Amino acid sequence: MGWEHPVFARLYDLYMLPQELWGVRARRRRVVGSAAGLTLELGVGTGLNFPFYGPVPCVVGIDPDPHMLDRARRRAGEARVPIRLVRACGEHLPFANGTFDTVISTLVFATIPDAEAAAREVRRVLKRDGTLRFFEHFRSEQPVLARLQDLVAPAWKRVLGGCEPNRDVVGIFRRAGLQVLETVKFRGTFLLSGVAKPR
Repeated sequence: MGWEHPVFARLYDLYMLPQELWGVRARRRRVVGSAAGLTLELGVGTGLNFPFYGPVPCVVGIDPDPHMLDRARRRAGEARVPIRLVRACGEHLPFANGTFDTVISTLVFATIPDAEAAAREVRRVLKRDGTLRFFEHFRSEQPVLARLQDLVAPAWKRVLGGCEPNRDVVGIFRRAGLQVLETVKFRGTFLLSGVAKPR
């Protein structure tokens, strides 16, 4: 199955460790700690966000990869908030319209095969006054750097579990009917965090 990456799941925490120590963990804490109300987390991976949730009633975490979910279950049991894990993909969220107060996405929209469909699903399951809080790869606005991203993307995708770091994530959100209220770039990288709401 295309969604199963057993080796990548096993190595993911080790791969992320230098980035987490460099500041990604602090940015996760800021994004995730702002969640309020019933919360959906897209692409939970191994559960690296779980320690940073504040007092929300419940977090529903989805991931299509059973190997990632196996690892996330260990962290879910140690979390300070109730976490329910569901095997599902972002393009087809198994939840009713207007279910969630907050949706969290961290380093996930680059790996969803149809990111446009997933963004529309986020818009659908958010309450009218709900919030998407994200920390994602983005496509550079500088043509030379964007071209460099395009060149490395195929190899990056093969090695890193389908990740395509050259997607215009802000444009994807806007086309899905989300209003991007703020974005903050992360340390001169191709990563940014931000907040969006349904239009």
